[in-house]
Amino acid sequence: MHIRSVLFLIIMAILISSTSQPSKELFEINISQLDYHSVKKIKDDNQTIFWIQTEDKLYIKSTTQGVYSIENTLIENGVKISWSLLHPKVDLEKIDIINLSHSHGESDQNNYRIINISGRQSLIERKGNTPNGFNPINKNITMAIAAKNSKLTKQKTQWKPTTIKMVEKIDSQLWLDNIEKLASWNRYTFSPEHEKAAAWLFEYFENLPFFEVTKFPFSFEGKSSHNIVAKIIGSTKPDDIYVIGAHFDSISESPHFSAPGAEDNASGTAALLELARNISTKRPDSTIIFIGFSAEEQGLYGSSEWVEKMIADNISNKIKGVITMDMIGWTKDDDLDCLVETSERFEPIVDLLFNAAADFTTLRMVKTYNYWGSDHVPFIRNNIPAVLVIENDYSSYPEYHNSMDTPSNIDINQGKETLRMVMAVISEWIY
Repeated sequence: MHIRSVLFLIIMAILISSTSQPSKELFEINISQLDYHSVKKIKDDNQTIFWIQTEDKLYIKSTTQGVYSIENTLIENGVKISWSLLHPKVDLEKIDIINLSHSHGESDQNNYRIINISGRQSLIERKGNTPNGFNPINKNITMAIAAKNSKLTKQKTQWKPTTIKMVEKIDSQLWLDNIEKLASWNRYTFSPEHEKAAAWLFEYFENLPFFEVTKFPFSFEGKSSHNIVAKIIGSTKPDDIYVIGAHFDSISESPHFSAPGAEDNASGTAALLELARNISTKRPDSTIIFIGFSAEEQGLYGSSEWVEKMIADNISNKIKGVITMDMIGWTKDDDLDCLVETSERFEPIVDLLFNAAADFTTLRMVKTYNYWGSDHVPFIRNNIPAVLVIENDYSSYPEYHNSMDTPSNIDINQGKETLRMVMAVISEWIY
Protein backbone atom coordinates (compact mmCIF):
# COMPACT_ATOMS: atom_id res chain seq x y z
CA MET A 1 0.00 0.00 0.00
CA HIS A 2 1.25 3.47 -0.87
CA ILE A 3 2.68 5.35 2.11
CA ARG A 4 0.22 8.22 1.55
CA SER A 5 -2.69 5.79 1.80
CA VAL A 6 -1.29 4.40 5.07
CA LEU A 7 -0.97 7.90 6.53
CA PHE A 8 -4.49 8.73 5.42
CA LEU A 9 -5.89 5.64 7.13
CA ILE A 10 -4.00 6.41 10.35
CA ILE A 11 -5.28 9.99 10.45
CA MET A 12 -8.85 8.85 9.80
CA ALA A 13 -8.60 6.26 12.56
CA ILE A 14 -7.44 8.93 15.02
CA LEU A 15 -10.27 11.27 13.99
CA ILE A 16 -12.87 8.52 14.30
CA SER A 17 -11.49 7.52 17.71
CA SER A 18 -11.59 11.10 19.00
CA THR A 19 -15.12 11.73 17.80
CA SER A 20 -16.34 8.46 19.30
CA GLN A 21 -15.22 9.67 22.74
CA PRO A 22 -17.56 12.55 23.72
CA SER A 23 -15.81 15.35 25.58
CA LYS A 24 -16.30 15.44 29.33
CA GLU A 25 -17.49 18.75 30.76
CA LEU A 26 -18.78 20.26 34.02
CA PHE A 27 -22.58 20.42 34.04
CA GLU A 28 -24.76 22.34 36.48
CA ILE A 29 -27.98 20.72 37.75
CA ASN A 30 -30.50 22.71 39.77
CA ILE A 31 -31.31 20.62 42.86
CA SER A 32 -33.22 23.25 44.86
CA GLN A 33 -36.49 21.37 44.37
CA LEU A 34 -35.11 17.82 44.52
CA ASP A 35 -35.28 15.56 47.55
CA TYR A 36 -32.43 13.53 49.02
CA HIS A 37 -33.20 10.38 47.02
CA SER A 38 -33.33 12.17 43.64
CA VAL A 39 -30.00 13.90 44.29
CA LYS A 40 -28.51 10.56 45.33
CA LYS A 41 -29.66 8.95 42.06
CA ILE A 42 -27.74 11.57 40.09
CA LYS A 43 -24.63 11.12 42.22
CA ASP A 44 -24.72 7.35 41.96
CA ASP A 45 -25.45 7.19 38.23
CA ASN A 46 -22.65 5.52 36.26
CA GLN A 47 -22.67 8.49 33.86
CA THR A 48 -21.49 10.74 36.71
CA ILE A 49 -17.69 10.71 36.84
CA PHE A 50 -17.55 12.94 39.92
CA TRP A 51 -19.82 15.51 41.58
CA ILE A 52 -19.63 18.69 43.68
CA GLN A 53 -22.71 19.48 45.76
CA THR A 54 -23.71 22.99 46.90
CA GLU A 55 -26.85 24.13 48.69
CA ASP A 56 -28.77 24.60 45.42
CA LYS A 57 -26.68 23.11 42.61
CA LEU A 58 -25.03 19.80 41.81
CA TYR A 59 -22.04 20.04 39.47
CA ILE A 60 -21.17 16.81 37.70
CA LYS A 61 -18.39 15.82 35.36
CA SER A 62 -20.01 13.93 32.52
CA THR A 63 -20.86 14.10 28.83
CA THR A 64 -23.91 15.63 27.18
CA GLN A 65 -25.12 12.14 26.32
CA GLY A 66 -24.49 11.12 29.92
CA VAL A 67 -26.59 13.95 31.34
CA TYR A 68 -29.41 13.13 28.91
CA SER A 69 -29.23 9.53 30.15
CA ILE A 70 -29.41 10.70 33.79
CA GLU A 71 -32.34 12.96 32.94
CA ASN A 72 -34.24 10.13 31.27
CA THR A 73 -33.65 7.83 34.23
CA LEU A 74 -35.10 10.41 36.61
CA ILE A 75 -38.07 11.10 34.32
CA GLU A 76 -38.87 7.39 34.47
CA ASN A 77 -39.07 7.85 38.24
CA GLY A 78 -41.35 10.87 37.91
CA VAL A 79 -38.63 13.47 38.56
CA LYS A 80 -37.80 16.33 36.21
CA ILE A 81 -34.45 18.13 36.40
CA SER A 82 -33.11 21.38 35.02
CA TRP A 83 -29.49 21.30 33.83
CA SER A 84 -27.06 23.18 31.64
CA LEU A 85 -23.46 23.17 30.44
CA LEU A 86 -21.59 26.00 32.11
CA HIS A 87 -20.75 28.91 29.81
CA PRO A 88 -18.06 29.75 29.20
CA LYS A 89 -16.94 26.15 29.51
CA VAL A 90 -14.97 25.28 32.62
CA ASP A 91 -11.39 24.01 32.33
CA LEU A 92 -11.62 20.86 34.45
CA GLU A 93 -7.89 21.04 35.07
CA LYS A 94 -8.32 24.35 36.94
CA ILE A 95 -11.34 23.93 39.24
CA ASP A 96 -10.73 24.40 42.96
CA ILE A 97 -12.50 25.18 46.24
CA ILE A 98 -11.33 27.93 48.58
CA ASN A 99 -12.58 29.15 51.96
CA LEU A 100 -14.71 32.23 51.45
CA SER A 101 -13.11 35.30 52.99
CA HIS A 102 -14.19 38.91 52.82
CA SER A 103 -10.49 39.69 52.40
CA HIS A 104 -10.56 38.32 48.85
CA GLY A 105 -10.52 41.53 46.84
CA GLU A 106 -10.66 42.35 43.15
CA SER A 107 -7.00 41.45 42.68
CA ASP A 108 -7.73 37.94 43.97
CA GLN A 109 -10.79 37.55 41.78
CA ASN A 110 -8.76 38.54 38.74
CA ASN A 111 -7.00 35.22 39.33
CA TYR A 112 -10.12 33.09 39.35
CA ARG A 113 -13.72 32.86 38.19
CA ILE A 114 -16.35 32.16 40.86
CA ILE A 115 -18.70 29.36 39.84
CA ASN A 116 -20.67 29.00 43.08
CA ILE A 117 -20.61 30.25 46.68
CA SER A 118 -21.93 27.84 49.28
CA GLY A 119 -21.24 26.91 52.89
CA ARG A 120 -18.63 29.66 53.43
CA GLN A 121 -16.65 28.32 50.47
CA SER A 122 -16.27 29.22 46.80
CA LEU A 123 -16.10 26.84 43.86
CA ILE A 124 -13.73 28.53 41.42
CA GLU A 125 -11.95 28.12 38.11
CA ARG A 126 -8.40 29.39 38.33
CA LYS A 127 -7.16 31.70 35.58
CA GLY A 128 -3.69 31.66 34.06
CA ASN A 129 -1.01 29.51 35.65
CA THR A 130 -2.03 27.39 38.62
CA PRO A 131 -0.03 27.45 41.90
CA ASN A 132 2.82 24.99 42.41
CA GLY A 133 1.52 21.68 43.67
CA PHE A 134 -2.05 22.43 42.59
CA ASN A 135 -4.22 19.40 41.95
CA PRO A 136 -7.57 19.89 40.21
CA ILE A 137 -10.70 18.42 41.77
CA ASN A 138 -11.29 14.87 40.59
CA LYS A 139 -13.39 13.41 43.39
CA ASN A 140 -16.81 13.82 44.98
CA ILE A 141 -17.05 16.86 47.25
CA THR A 142 -19.86 18.24 49.41
CA MET A 143 -19.62 22.01 49.90
CA ALA A 144 -23.05 22.36 51.52
CA ILE A 145 -26.39 20.58 51.79
CA ALA A 146 -29.79 22.26 52.02
CA ALA A 147 -32.37 20.74 54.35
CA LYS A 148 -34.52 19.72 51.38
CA ASN A 149 -31.66 17.61 49.98
CA SER A 150 -30.72 16.21 53.37
CA LYS A 151 -31.52 12.89 54.93
CA LEU A 152 -32.02 13.24 58.67
CA THR A 153 -30.49 10.39 60.62
CA LYS A 154 -33.12 10.93 63.31
CA GLN A 155 -36.52 12.56 62.84
CA LYS A 156 -37.85 14.42 65.87
CA THR A 157 -41.51 13.60 66.40
CA GLN A 158 -42.29 15.06 69.81
CA TRP A 159 -40.94 17.99 71.82
CA LYS A 160 -40.92 18.27 75.60
CA PRO A 161 -43.59 20.61 77.03
CA THR A 162 -40.78 22.62 78.64
CA THR A 163 -39.16 23.11 75.24
CA ILE A 164 -42.35 24.51 73.69
CA LYS A 165 -42.73 26.96 76.59
CA MET A 166 -39.08 28.03 76.43
CA VAL A 167 -39.26 28.72 72.69
CA GLU A 168 -42.34 30.89 73.10
CA LYS A 169 -40.66 32.96 75.82
CA ILE A 170 -37.86 34.19 73.53
CA ASP A 171 -37.91 38.00 73.50
CA SER A 172 -36.32 39.24 70.26
CA GLN A 173 -36.70 42.89 71.29
CA LEU A 174 -34.53 42.29 74.35
CA TRP A 175 -32.02 40.61 72.05
CA LEU A 176 -31.98 43.68 69.81
CA ASP A 177 -31.70 46.05 72.81
CA ASN A 178 -28.65 44.14 74.02
CA ILE A 179 -27.05 44.34 70.56
CA GLU A 180 -27.43 48.12 70.72
CA LYS A 181 -25.85 48.18 74.18
CA LEU A 182 -22.89 46.04 73.12
CA ALA A 183 -22.36 47.99 69.89
CA SER A 184 -22.09 51.22 71.89
CA TRP A 185 -18.62 50.05 72.95
CA ASN A 186 -15.50 49.51 70.87
CA ARG A 187 -14.97 45.86 71.74
CA TYR A 188 -11.66 45.49 69.93
CA THR A 189 -9.66 43.13 72.15
CA PHE A 190 -7.01 45.78 72.89
CA SER A 191 -9.43 48.68 73.36
CA PRO A 192 -10.14 50.05 76.88
CA GLU A 193 -13.86 49.74 76.11
CA HIS A 194 -13.48 46.00 75.60
CA GLU A 195 -13.15 45.67 79.37
CA LYS A 196 -16.30 47.76 79.89
CA ALA A 197 -18.24 45.36 77.70
CA ALA A 198 -16.76 42.38 79.56
CA ALA A 199 -17.73 43.89 82.93
CA TRP A 200 -21.28 44.49 81.67
CA LEU A 201 -21.57 40.88 80.49
CA PHE A 202 -20.31 39.67 83.85
CA GLU A 203 -22.89 41.76 85.68
CA TYR A 204 -25.71 40.72 83.36
CA PHE A 205 -25.09 37.01 83.99
CA GLU A 206 -24.50 37.60 87.71
CA ASN A 207 -27.94 39.18 88.09
CA LEU A 208 -29.67 36.08 86.67
CA PRO A 209 -30.87 33.35 89.09
CA PHE A 210 -28.79 30.16 89.48
CA PHE A 211 -25.71 31.38 87.57
CA GLU A 212 -22.14 31.25 88.88
CA VAL A 213 -20.04 33.76 86.92
CA THR A 214 -16.24 33.83 86.60
CA LYS A 215 -13.54 35.33 84.44
CA PHE A 216 -11.28 32.98 82.51
CA PRO A 217 -7.95 34.78 81.99
CA PHE A 218 -5.47 33.82 79.27
CA SER A 219 -2.43 35.21 77.50
CA PHE A 220 -1.51 35.30 73.81
CA GLU A 221 1.13 37.02 71.71
CA GLY A 222 2.43 38.82 74.79
CA LYS A 223 -1.05 40.18 75.55
CA SER A 224 -3.73 39.18 78.04
CA SER A 225 -7.51 38.98 77.96
CA HIS A 226 -10.31 36.95 79.51
CA ASN A 227 -13.51 35.13 78.70
CA ILE A 228 -16.72 35.56 80.67
CA VAL A 229 -18.02 32.18 81.88
CA ALA A 230 -21.52 31.75 83.36
CA LYS A 231 -22.51 28.32 84.65
CA ILE A 232 -25.52 26.58 86.16
CA ILE A 233 -24.77 23.20 87.77
CA GLY A 234 -27.37 20.65 86.74
CA SER A 235 -29.77 19.56 89.48
CA THR A 236 -29.82 15.84 88.61
CA LYS A 237 -27.17 15.31 85.91
CA PRO A 238 -24.34 17.68 86.83
CA ASP A 239 -21.74 15.70 84.88
CA ASP A 240 -23.63 16.14 81.59
CA ILE A 241 -22.29 19.47 80.38
CA TYR A 242 -23.55 21.60 77.50
CA VAL A 243 -21.80 24.74 76.26
CA ILE A 244 -23.24 27.76 74.44
CA GLY A 245 -20.67 30.26 73.18
CA ALA A 246 -20.16 33.45 71.21
CA HIS A 247 -17.21 35.81 70.88
CA PHE A 248 -17.86 39.29 72.22
CA ASP A 249 -14.78 41.01 70.79
CA SER A 250 -15.00 42.97 67.54
CA ILE A 251 -12.75 44.42 64.87
CA SER A 252 -12.87 46.93 62.02
CA GLU A 253 -10.68 48.70 59.46
CA SER A 254 -9.72 51.16 62.26
CA PRO A 255 -10.20 49.14 65.44
CA HIS A 256 -8.39 51.58 67.74
CA PHE A 257 -11.00 54.20 66.84
CA SER A 258 -14.24 52.34 66.22
CA ALA A 259 -15.36 48.70 66.11
CA PRO A 260 -19.07 48.48 66.98
CA GLY A 261 -19.38 44.89 65.68
CA ALA A 262 -23.17 44.73 65.79
CA GLU A 263 -23.51 41.74 63.51
CA ASP A 264 -20.02 40.42 64.22
CA ASN A 265 -20.59 39.57 66.94
CA ALA A 266 -22.90 41.51 69.24
CA SER A 267 -25.67 39.49 67.57
CA GLY A 268 -24.25 36.20 68.87
CA THR A 269 -23.32 37.64 72.27
CA ALA A 270 -26.78 39.13 72.79
CA ALA A 271 -28.19 35.71 71.92
CA LEU A 272 -26.18 34.24 74.81
CA LEU A 273 -27.84 36.72 77.15
CA GLU A 274 -31.37 36.09 75.91
CA LEU A 275 -30.98 32.32 76.06
CA ALA A 276 -29.45 32.54 79.53
CA ARG A 277 -32.25 34.84 80.73
CA ASN A 278 -34.79 32.30 79.56
CA ILE A 279 -33.04 29.32 81.17
CA SER A 280 -32.64 31.17 84.46
CA THR A 281 -36.42 30.86 84.96
CA LYS A 282 -36.13 27.08 85.44
CA ARG A 283 -33.10 25.28 86.85
CA PRO A 284 -31.87 22.67 84.34
CA ASP A 285 -31.27 18.99 85.03
CA SER A 286 -27.92 19.06 83.21
CA THR A 287 -25.09 21.57 83.58
CA ILE A 288 -25.02 24.43 81.12
CA ILE A 289 -22.18 26.87 80.54
CA PHE A 290 -22.48 30.14 78.64
CA ILE A 291 -19.19 31.64 77.46
CA GLY A 292 -18.41 35.03 75.99
CA PHE A 293 -15.12 34.37 74.22
CA SER A 294 -12.51 37.07 73.78
CA ALA A 295 -9.76 37.42 71.15
CA GLU A 296 -11.61 35.43 68.51
CA GLU A 297 -10.69 37.99 65.89
CA GLN A 298 -6.99 37.56 66.69
CA GLY A 299 -7.07 33.80 66.13
CA LEU A 300 -9.68 31.97 68.27
CA TYR A 301 -7.53 32.43 71.37
CA GLY A 302 -10.30 32.61 73.97
CA SER A 303 -12.02 29.41 72.86
CA SER A 304 -8.75 27.57 72.23
CA GLU A 305 -7.41 28.35 75.70
CA TRP A 306 -10.67 27.35 77.38
CA VAL A 307 -10.82 24.03 75.54
CA GLU A 308 -7.21 23.27 76.48
CA LYS A 309 -8.07 23.93 80.13
CA MET A 310 -11.06 21.59 79.97
CA ILE A 311 -8.84 18.87 78.50
CA ALA A 312 -6.17 19.40 81.17
CA ASP A 313 -8.82 19.20 83.92
CA ASN A 314 -10.36 16.01 82.46
CA ILE A 315 -13.66 17.78 81.91
CA SER A 316 -13.80 17.76 78.11
CA ASN A 317 -15.16 14.20 77.99
CA LYS A 318 -18.20 15.37 79.99
CA ILE A 319 -19.15 17.96 77.37
CA LYS A 320 -22.05 16.44 75.44
CA GLY A 321 -22.77 19.28 73.04
CA VAL A 322 -21.63 22.77 72.05
CA ILE A 323 -23.34 25.48 70.01
CA THR A 324 -21.43 28.62 69.09
CA MET A 325 -23.14 31.58 67.44
CA ASP A 326 -21.38 34.06 65.19
CA MET A 327 -23.14 36.62 62.96
CA ILE A 328 -26.77 35.56 63.35
CA GLY A 329 -28.65 38.83 62.80
CA TRP A 330 -28.35 39.97 59.18
CA THR A 331 -30.05 38.88 55.99
CA LYS A 332 -29.67 40.22 52.48
CA ASP A 333 -33.26 39.44 51.49
CA ASP A 334 -36.57 38.01 52.69
CA ASP A 335 -35.14 34.49 52.63
CA LEU A 336 -34.30 33.88 56.28
CA ASP A 337 -31.64 31.21 56.00
CA CYS A 338 -29.18 29.78 58.46
CA LEU A 339 -25.98 27.74 58.05
CA VAL A 340 -24.85 25.04 60.49
CA GLU A 341 -21.15 24.23 60.24
CA THR A 342 -19.53 21.20 61.86
CA SER A 343 -17.90 17.82 61.26
CA GLU A 344 -19.82 14.81 59.92
CA ARG A 345 -19.05 13.16 63.25
CA PHE A 346 -21.54 15.45 64.97
CA GLU A 347 -24.51 15.01 62.64
CA PRO A 348 -26.98 14.37 65.53
CA ILE A 349 -26.67 18.02 66.64
CA VAL A 350 -27.34 19.15 63.08
CA ASP A 351 -30.39 16.90 62.87
CA LEU A 352 -31.80 18.35 66.09
CA LEU A 353 -31.26 21.91 64.86
CA PHE A 354 -32.88 21.10 61.51
CA ASN A 355 -35.86 19.53 63.27
CA ALA A 356 -36.19 22.54 65.57
CA ALA A 357 -36.00 24.92 62.63
CA ALA A 358 -38.73 23.00 60.79
CA ASP A 359 -41.08 22.88 63.79
CA PHE A 360 -40.52 26.28 65.43
CA THR A 361 -39.28 28.65 62.69
CA THR A 362 -39.46 29.63 59.03
CA LEU A 363 -35.69 29.31 58.59
CA ARG A 364 -34.31 27.69 55.44
CA MET A 365 -31.52 25.50 56.74
CA VAL A 366 -28.18 24.61 55.16
CA LYS A 367 -25.33 22.53 56.57
CA THR A 368 -21.65 22.14 55.74
CA TYR A 369 -18.88 19.89 57.02
CA ASN A 370 -16.12 22.34 56.07
CA TYR A 371 -15.46 23.96 59.43
CA TRP A 372 -13.08 26.87 59.89
CA GLY A 373 -12.57 30.36 61.26
CA SER A 374 -14.75 30.57 64.38
CA ASP A 375 -14.95 29.35 67.97
CA HIS A 376 -16.41 25.92 67.16
CA VAL A 377 -13.11 24.86 65.61
CA PRO A 378 -11.07 24.20 68.82
CA PHE A 379 -13.88 21.99 70.13
CA ILE A 380 -14.21 19.95 66.95
CA ARG A 381 -10.45 19.51 66.62
CA ASN A 382 -10.46 17.98 70.10
CA ASN A 383 -13.39 15.67 69.33
CA ILE A 384 -15.89 17.64 71.40
CA PRO A 385 -19.33 17.67 69.68
CA ALA A 386 -19.76 21.24 68.44
CA VAL A 387 -21.48 23.26 65.74
CA LEU A 388 -21.42 26.83 64.51
CA VAL A 389 -24.71 28.62 63.84
CA ILE A 390 -24.25 31.52 61.40
CA GLU A 391 -26.51 33.37 58.97
CA ASN A 392 -26.20 31.93 55.49
CA ASP A 393 -25.71 35.32 53.81
CA TYR A 394 -22.40 35.77 55.64
CA SER A 395 -20.40 36.37 52.46
CA SER A 396 -22.69 39.18 51.29
CA TYR A 397 -22.62 41.31 54.44
CA PRO A 398 -21.27 44.67 53.21
CA GLU A 399 -20.18 45.97 56.63
CA TYR A 400 -18.10 42.97 57.65
CA HIS A 401 -15.16 44.00 59.87
CA ASN A 402 -15.72 47.71 59.42
CA SER A 403 -16.94 50.64 61.49
CA MET A 404 -20.35 50.63 59.79
CA ASP A 405 -21.26 47.27 61.34
CA THR A 406 -23.97 48.95 63.42
CA PRO A 407 -27.35 47.87 64.87
CA SER A 408 -29.19 49.48 61.94
CA ASN A 409 -28.11 46.46 59.86
CA ILE A 410 -29.72 43.92 62.16
CA ASP A 411 -32.91 42.11 61.12
CA ILE A 412 -34.97 41.27 64.20
CA ASN A 413 -36.79 38.41 62.46
CA GLN A 414 -33.55 36.69 61.44
CA GLY A 415 -32.42 36.85 65.06
CA LYS A 416 -35.77 35.76 66.50
CA GLU A 417 -35.99 32.68 64.29
CA THR A 418 -32.41 31.67 65.04
CA LEU A 419 -32.94 32.11 68.78
CA ARG A 420 -36.10 30.00 68.71
CA MET A 421 -34.26 27.19 66.95
CA VAL A 422 -31.28 27.22 69.33
CA MET A 423 -33.53 27.54 72.38
CA ALA A 424 -35.42 24.40 71.37
CA VAL A 425 -32.21 22.38 71.10
CA ILE A 426 -30.82 23.63 74.42
CA SER A 427 -34.07 22.83 76.20
CA GLU A 428 -34.10 19.28 74.82
CA TRP A 429 -30.55 18.86 76.05
CA ILE A 430 -30.79 20.17 79.59
CA TYR A 431 -34.37 19.50 80.81
